[in-house]
Amino acid sequence: MRRFGEDTLQRTPVKRGEKRKRTRKQKEEAKYRRNSGLAYENSKGEMTHERKRRAAHTCSIRRCHEVITDAVGDAIFSEYWAQQDHDKRVLYVVNRVECCDIKQRRPRSQAETKHPKSVSYKYYFDLNGERVQVCKSTFLDTLGETDGFLRTAMMNRGESVWGTIHEDRRGRQEPPHKLKEETKSAVLAHIESFPSYESENGGEERYLPSNLNITKMYKDYQENDRGPKVSYSTYERLFRLSGRKLSRREVGHL
Repeated sequence: MRRFGEDTLQRTPVKRGEKRKRTRKQKEEAKYRRNSGLAYENSKGEMTHERKRRAAHTCSIRRCHEVITDAVGDAIFSEYWAQQDHDKRVLYVVNRVECCDIKQRRPRSQAETKHPKSVSYKYYFDLNGERVQVCKSTFLDTLGETDGFLRTAMMNRGESVWGTIHEDRRGRQEPPHKLKEETKSAVLAHIESFPSYESENGGEERYLPSNLNITKMYKDYQENDRGPKVSYSTYERLFRLSGRKLSRREVGHL
């Protein structure tokens, strides 16, 4: 996996109301740093602090502070963020959280009375081959995770009948204006319908007759309804991809 040094992080100033533009390299770097728990710059141009482990919660029931010592906590934290992958983090979390029915209800706040919880959760860490239960605060503090990430991960698992974790789809949707394959095929078929001849020097290039150019071909495509509507720039780009060449006398007179 490609690694980005911590010294490569640069903040790009963004004026208020402007949309920040990032290159593919900048996006990959931000994604790597985010999944590694390092400080990174988000899409709004705001700096997000690096993840840090917090000390185990001092609870009287689980005595988490005695089980998750600094040495153990540091080892868990390092192992967790060394995965450097969002889906692996989700899998790590949901495999260590157990969903249980509520055995006993006690009077709570008015908000909880209106919307009572239907289930409760138990949180575990695997230590030396043994599964040890900890409180929720210790679980999140040791991993340096947020409550929102935990809720989203558990909701993801809850939507599946078999508890299968869905792959993270952020940033993987097809662009809404992506050229459809049937449109691309129609344009290429139209380009290839015009006569062409081989190069005189025996090369693989095929040239159009001198009386043809891209403007005339595009006009024919539009006026005779040869296929789905496309812009001139799209037609020209597909012409370049088709392998066809303009006659040398027509080059420069598109």
